[in-house]
Amino acid sequence: MIRFLLFFLPAAIALAQESGAALAPLSVPLLGYLASGSPVTVRPIAGAPGAVVLGGAIPLPDHITRVIPAPGQPFALVETAGAAQSGIVILSLAGAGNVLAIPNTFPHSDRVAFSPSGSVAVLYSAATQQAQVVSGLPASPQLSRTVDLSPSGLPLVSIAVSDDAQAILAGVSDGTSGAVWTFVAGESAQQATSAGVPSALRFFSSKQDAIVADRGWQQVLLLPSGAAPRLLAGAIQGIRCPADVEISTDQQTVWVADTNAADSTALGRRGDVQATGPATGRLFSINIASGSVAIAPSSVDAASLTRLAGDSVFLLASHDGSSAGLFSSANTAVWRLKGAGSE
Repeated sequence: MIRFLLFFLPAAIALAQESGAALAPLSVPLLGYLASGSPVTVRPIAGAPGAVVLGGAIPLPDHITRVIPAPGQPFALVETAGAAQSGIVILSLAGAGNVLAIPNTFPHSDRVAFSPSGSVAVLYSAATQQAQVVSGLPASPQLSRTVDLSPSGLPLVSIAVSDDAQAILAGVSDGTSGAVWTFVAGESAQQATSAGVPSALRFFSSKQDAIVADRGWQQVLLLPSGAAPRLLAGAIQGIRCPADVEISTDQQTVWVADTNAADSTALGRRGDVQATGPATGRLFSINIASGSVAIAPSSVDAASLTRLAGDSVFLLASHDGSSAGLFSSANTAVWRLKGAGSE
C-alpha cells in the first residue's frame, strides 16, 4: 500500500498544483510546508507517515525575502523587500495569497517564534532589543504589545511566546553562560533559571509552563510557571547538543532534536538557525511523569523540530532545509523526505 501511495502522491500533487485544486478532493492529506531560504521557496508536504512526498515550489508574491510557515497551519509570516512591516500570506497548493501587512511590526526580525497553536507569534529585533507580540493569526493579525528585553543583559539566542500572548520566554547567553528570562504582561521581568546556552524554548499548549533545551550545559529542563525548574534529562542520558524541542499532543512527552554537532556554536531556532558543521542527528523522547528517556537515531541532522497538521507528526529539518524528514511519534519512526531543499 505504501509503495502504491508513493507512486500516486507525486502525480496527485502535480495535478492539484497545475489545476489550482485543493488536496482534499484527491484525498491526499496536506501536512504542512517546508521553506528554504536561498532562493526563497515553500513546498507542500503531503501524504501520511510512510508515504510522504514534497510538492514543487508554490508561487509566492513578488519581492518576498523570507517565509516562515506556521506550525501545522496553512499560512506563513513573510518579509518583503522595501516593506515597512512584516506580513502574512495564506498558503495553498495553488500558491500564496496576497501579503496582508501587520501594521507597526518590524520589517525584518532577527528571530521569530510561534506559540503552540500558531495563533500568536513573537518577533525580535536585535537592533532595538525589543520583542513584538502578534496575535489574532491568521484571520486578524495585530500587534498586541512591544516588550523591552534589554533587562536580560546578554545576547538573545532563543525566544518563545505563550498561546494567550501574555508570556514571553527569552533565552540569553554569551556563549558560555546565560539564563532564561520571563516577561509576563503586567509583571516585572524576572530571571527564571540560569543556563549555559538555552538553544530552544517551547511553551505547553494553553499554559505558561515551558520546556528549555540548553546545549551549553547539555540538558533539558521543565520550567513550571512560578515554580523552580526541574531537570528532565542531561549528559548522563546522552544529551549533547539539543537544538529544538516539541511537546506531544497529550503534553506527557517531550521530543528533543539533538544534533550531536561537532561545531554547534551557531545553532539557533526554526527560521533563525545558522549554518553548522556535519553531524549525526538523534531524537530523544522524555516521559515527563516518569523521567524515562529513549533515544532513536535520525537520518536527518535536525536543527528544527516542527509540529505538522494532525496528531504526533513532526517535521525534522536541517538549518537550510536541504535535509528533512517526517517523524511520527506514534511509532517513533523517521522517514527522509526525498528531494528536500531548494529547487
